[in-house]
Amino acid sequence: MKRQGTKKLGWGIWLAGAATAAYFGGAYEVIMEGLPAFVPVYADRLIRWAVTPVLGIMYRHIGEPSPLIHLLRDPVYYVDLGVCVLSMWLIWGLIKGIIGRLDRHYSWIEAFYQRLVVQALAVYGTAVLVVVLITFVYNDIVMKDYRHEVYDINFSFVVDVPVTLLIVTIQQLIYFALYQRAFYEDRLAQSASAALLPATEPRPATPKNVLVDFGKSLLPIALEEIAYFHKIGEVTLVRTFEGKDYRLDQTLEQLESGLAADRFYRLNRQMIANVESVKEVKADAGGKLAVTLAPAYEGGVTVSRKKSADFKVWLKG
Repeated sequence: MKRQGTKKLGWGIWLAGAATAAYFGGAYEVIMEGLPAFVPVYADRLIRWAVTPVLGIMYRHIGEPSPLIHLLRDPVYYVDLGVCVLSMWLIWGLIKGIIGRLDRHYSWIEAFYQRLVVQALAVYGTAVLVVVLITFVYNDIVMKDYRHEVYDINFSFVVDVPVTLLIVTIQQLIYFALYQRAFYEDRLAQSASAALLPATEPRPATPKNVLVDFGKSLLPIALEEIAYFHKIGEVTLVRTFEGKDYRLDQTLEQLESGLAADRFYRLNRQMIANVESVKEVKADAGGKLAVTLAPAYEGGVTVSRKKSADFKVWLKG
């Protein structure tokens, strides 16, 4: 009866773990929404190789009543020790994976308490679940024919779980220290890089005039007098509100980057228009916009369907 009750409890824990994993698998992205954070690269390979065996040995011996000399004579002891070390290696990897995902969403620097609560729930919950499952499967299923006594799963909650919580706390403190070190090293590197960069030159102010060809001379025309820039073939022309055309020794692309975005808009490949020149806008059946300008443009002016929404926002100011 005792073994049957233990098996039922073990299967109940397994089912609860499976249900919990399925739930968190669907809700994980919702839970993990947080502040954008610095994401460190942990140089932890040597630490893991050195610490994991120690944790495995500690896990095996805490709560063990038998003298060490008796354990060393029992072949099962060495199997237990190997399983404990492998279990600690597995738990270490799982916890590192959780910490890595949390690093991308919760910064220890900017969201300390959020990170503390979420990590505690995720790490301790995962570690306890894994340890109870491994302990049950190993002792009550795999090794049941090699034990002198009947395995009692309650022992896991009395000894194994507290020891696991202690071990996982040690691991989290290690990664917290590595996080702090990586964070401040990154900030120092950024500060050093910023000190080496040349001072940023102030951005030139938006020009008030453009120079156009006027015979053999150059004539400055104020931007506020220009209705639109348009292109015929490879020639760029300026048309003023008075209806006069002048040739300009610049492309529309060159002009566009230097014009005030709230005053001038690139209607299409052939034209940049002043907001004051737009007199009427009509939508056609295909979603394009037909634009009426003043002074009038002979070829007709359209704005593509793709740019129509952006053009309307610009036109509203």
